[in-house]
Amino acid sequence: MCVIVYKPKNVNIKKSYLRNCFDANSDGAGFMFIKEGKLRIIKGFFTFDTFWKAYNLQVQKNRGPFVIHFRLATSGYKDRRNCHPFRISKNMAFVHNGIFYDLSDAGSSSDTMNFRNVYLRGLPDNWLDNDAICNLVENYIKENRSKVVFMRNDGEIRIIGESTGVWHKRAWYSNNSYEKCVFHIKGFSYEDCKKLPKPYYPDKWSKLNLSEHEYDEYDYYEDYLKPKNTLSVRNKDSICVMCGDIKPYWSIRKVKDIGDICSDCMAELEEYSLGIK
Repeated sequence: MCVIVYKPKNVNIKKSYLRNCFDANSDGAGFMFIKEGKLRIIKGFFTFDTFWKAYNLQVQKNRGPFVIHFRLATSGYKDRRNCHPFRISKNMAFVHNGIFYDLSDAGSSSDTMNFRNVYLRGLPDNWLDNDAICNLVENYIKENRSKVVFMRNDGEIRIIGESTGVWHKRAWYSNNSYEKCVFHIKGFSYEDCKKLPKPYYPDKWSKLNLSEHEYDEYDYYEDYLKPKNTLSVRNKDSICVMCGDIKPYWSIRKVKDIGDICSDCMAELEEYSLGIK
C-alpha cells in the first residue's frame, strides 16, 4: 500500500533504500520539494533508473527537504495521473500511504485523488494553520489507518501518522519497505516475482480525461520531451501548464498530449531529461 519517504534538510538517503522502496511499490514514483519559494512536483516514474536520475539531480542542487512517494496501487489506474504527490493548491501538496475505503471504487481515479477532490480542495487555502480543521482532517486520516504528509511552499511539513512510521538515519519512512524488497504476492520469491507478467492497465491520458484543475498535477516526468514533430508554435498568448504564468505566443510551444509550455520551462525540461528522448 505504498511508502512515503520524508528527507529532512541536509539529510542523505542511500540509493539502495530508495531502490528497495521502489521494488516493493513499483506502480509509479514521484517527489516534491521547494525551489525558489515554489512547491515543485516531479512524478510519473515507472522505472527506478529514471526516478533516480531526476531525484539525484535535484538533491544535488537543493539541500532542502524532499517528500518522496512510491505507489502500490489498490484502486484507480496505474498511470501517471494517479501517481503521488497530489497538488491541493498552488502552494500545497500531499502524499498518502494507506486506503481511504469509502473513497475507493472501480473508477479510473484512486482513493487518494478522490480524497483530494472531495475534501481537501473544498478547504480554505490556509487550512493548515487552522487547528480545528487540522484535527478534523487528521482524525479522518487516522480512522482509515492511513499516513499522509503535507508540504507547503513556505517549508511547512505536516506528517499525519508519524508514530506508526519509522525514523531511520534521520529520514522518516511510512513503513519498512526501505529494508528489503517485500512483494505483496504471497507465496512467490523475489526472483519469481520479477518473472511474473504484469496485468494491463490503461496508461494514457490526454486533455479529454483531465479537467483544467488537474493539469497542475504534471510538473515534470521522464518522458515529457517528445520528438520534435510533436511541437507546434502557438499563435496567441497562452498559460503555461507548468509554471501557470501567461506567456507571449512567441515563447509558447504546444506539446502533444501535454499542453502549452513556455520556453523557460522547456529549458528546465531539457535539463531534467538527462538525454532521455
